[in-house]
Amino acid sequence: MATITIPNVPDEIVDRIKQLAEQKGISVEQEIQNVLQNHYMPRDVPRDEVLKRIRQRWESLPLKSARQSITSQIVIGLSQSSLLEAAIAVFKF
Repeated sequence: MATITIPNVPDEIVDRIKQLAEQKGISVEQEIQNVLQNHYMPRDVPRDEVLKRIRQRWESLPLKSARQSITSQIVIGLSQSSLLEAAIAVFKF
């Protein structure tokens, strides 16, 4: 397993990580590993479930302009992987 060193992390972030780790009864290192795994590890979510969640989030967007912005990015021609990354970021899967 690799080691990552991150210089200049703001004190507020470090304090928040420490607080969350303490609440969960785990180390700071484990909390950071959990966050990274939850964000970057692929999930085995069925395609239908992903599409359902996208539709739900899409319908919940507060502004028509937000939908139009996303649609225009699709029309501009984002690659499929870029579009998926954008959807994940927007819909926080």
